[in-house]
Amino acid sequence: MQSVPHDRRLTISYEAFCKDPRAFYEQITERLSSLALSTNAPAYAGPDYFRVTNQWRLEEYSRQEAEEACSAMQEWAFRAVPC
Repeated sequence: MQSVPHDRRLTISYEAFCKDPRAFYEQITERLSSLALSTNAPAYAGPDYFRVTNQWRLEEYSRQEAEEACSAMQEWAFRAVPC
C-alpha cells in the first residue's frame, strides 16, 4: 500500500462501513467510474447498516489473559518483521 499515492487510496473503517454501507458503495462505484473501470454498477440494494460485531468483551477474558495475548503477538510481529 505504501507505493499507492494517498489520493488513490480509499480507506474504509469497519465501524464506519457498518454504520453506512451505502455511502461506501457509492464511493467505490464513483472511484471505479472515474477510472473508467465500471459505469454500469447497479444501485445499492443492501441494508442501511450492519450491526458492529468486532467488539471484544473483556468479561470473556481476564485482563492478564489479554495482556499476555498482546505481548505474544508483539513478540511474534517483531520476529516476523525485523526493523
